[in-house]
Amino acid sequence: MTLDLTDDEAAALARVLRRVIDDDRFPHSPRMAPLRAILGKLEPPVGKPEPPPPLTGGDAPSSTLGAGGDDEALPWAPHDVGERRPGAGPLDRMVSRLRTADRS
Repeated sequence: MTLDLTDDEAAALARVLRRVIDDDRFPHSPRMAPLRAILGKLEPPVGKPEPPPPLTGGDAPSSTLGAGGDDEALPWAPHDVGERRPGAGPLDRMVSRLRTADRS
């Protein structure tokens, strides 16, 4: 069966199908599969986005982190996050243990 739809009609049908699928309580249920298939024919899937450009030289995160183990090597200091006190959390204690173990 072939439907001869104008672009406006196809767009309207796609909008209705999208709304029915999105508003359904279980949009991924098997009963929605035929509607998703029809929608896929009306709105072909968009291709994958382009990957980001590769990191070069100074852009690489490893070039700024852990250089000497002190906070000056970091682009941010752990105590810059909100109202947290430095050394208050379990992660801060673990980092300080790793730093002292690394120095010995």
